[in-house]
Amino acid sequence: MGIQNSEHGKNTLNFSEKILVYSFYEVHFIYLLIIWILSWNRILTDIFPNELIFALFFFICIGIFSIIITYKYIIPEMMKKDDAHSALFILLMVLVVGSDVPSLLGVIFAVFALIIFNTIYWQIGFLFIILGFSHAIYLYFFKIQPFLNNLKNK
Repeated sequence: MGIQNSEHGKNTLNFSEKILVYSFYEVHFIYLLIIWILSWNRILTDIFPNELIFALFFFICIGIFSIIITYKYIIPEMMKKDDAHSALFILLMVLVVGSDVPSLLGVIFAVFALIIFNTIYWQIGFLFIILGFSHAIYLYFFKIQPFLNNLKNK
């Protein structure tokens, strides 16, 4: 019976590993806090300058590219792993590339606009962060959690 428990425990994440995975969800709130702090004593405007359209398009392309990499390369690599501890690094990469990159692009865009135009386009930064956070939730419930449940059942 002790051997079965140790075999079963091999296919689950321990508490510290779960805390590490869940901390990647909290970073989105830190990104929102950064944009909020940067907006203190700054001009908040709804008028979007034409000079930032190329940067916005470039950041959208990078965000889409990171999501494509997540689904095309990283998630299939995660599915090849046979226990949770060997898949932990890849689980973290799924969250970083699939959700943190788009959110971080929102913060970079806000800082970029702040440097050039001395204003925060919080709508765009907020949109990137919300999309990154919602994609992280999707990845957890529909990709990571089923993968971990399949490992428990093996």
